[in-house]
Amino acid sequence: MRAAPRLPRWRRSLFFLAAALLALAAACGGENDANDPIAFSDLNWPSAEIQNRIAGFIAEHGYGYPVEYVPGESVSLWQGLLNNDTDITMEVWLPNSQLLYEQGIADGLVVDAGYSMDSNWQGFAIPQYIKDQNPGLVSVADLPDYIHLFVTPESHGKARFVNCLVGWICAQVNEEKLESYGLTEYLDLVDPGSTAALIADLDAAFAAGRGWLGYMWGPSIPSTSFDLYLLKEPPYNDDCWAQGKSCAYPIAEIKIVVHHSLPDRAPRVFEFLNRWDFSAESYVTTAAWMTENDKTPDDAALWFLRNRREIWTAILPNDITERVDAALADLDDAR
Repeated sequence: MRAAPRLPRWRRSLFFLAAALLALAAACGGENDANDPIAFSDLNWPSAEIQNRIAGFIAEHGYGYPVEYVPGESVSLWQGLLNNDTDITMEVWLPNSQLLYEQGIADGLVVDAGYSMDSNWQGFAIPQYIKDQNPGLVSVADLPDYIHLFVTPESHGKARFVNCLVGWICAQVNEEKLESYGLTEYLDLVDPGSTAALIADLDAAFAAGRGWLGYMWGPSIPSTSFDLYLLKEPPYNDDCWAQGKSCAYPIAEIKIVVHHSLPDRAPRVFEFLNRWDFSAESYVTTAAWMTENDKTPDDAALWFLRNRREIWTAILPNDITERVDAALADLDDAR
């Protein structure tokens, strides 16, 4: 059999050069030579927005993926994740979204990528000064005797209860809870419209020294900016939660969930999410800086990357850290 002809030297050189360039691209963090964009579910609350932009900056500048942020609320963006309109949701709160989460996993449409924030809580809150003035107001069971504290001209003679934003799973949960507690005849549910409007609503109540009653969660900007008292509820148990949710929220698990296609098309990004470490303390510190300086979540993410470097560098390989540092330096040089 006749041997195959050898390639000319110049063609062999081009071949080896191309191979070297591909290897260099891989070493620099890119997983292929034309990475498709990664879309983040841009949930409409600050912790999710800040986490998105920290992870997005690392995915783009460390791993070589263009990123985009798709705005929305938890219900629509969960459907977007199932449909692969987005790739990554950095905060799925359980048990709020437990049924959706379990169904998505069972159907093979989404994959659990690990934990998001820790040290979280949810419940019904009032200002601490209202509690101090009314020591008998301890639990949700006491509310019928103190309705007058939360009535406003706009609340139709009922107490004004500020619920979750429309589209958040907790809005539906709270409606079930209030029904189970027999409180719907006493309360007028209000949708604040946005986290910023919720903060403004609380600020106005505190400035006037008047009553305020509503859902609160932590860690959050409102919970760290105002002195609040969390009304007591019966302790959580699975039975009460399944039968009307007439008990306290459990300590939530906040998960990172991705579309099932992401681990195969971006394995190093998926591994990075598995190692994600963003504590409640990290969020509170970053959010406080953002609020005090009237900055955006994009600004807050860059502040975190520059000032809490010991946190994110601990979960990244050296080559990715170097690329992120270089991108931050380029931004600093451009200022």
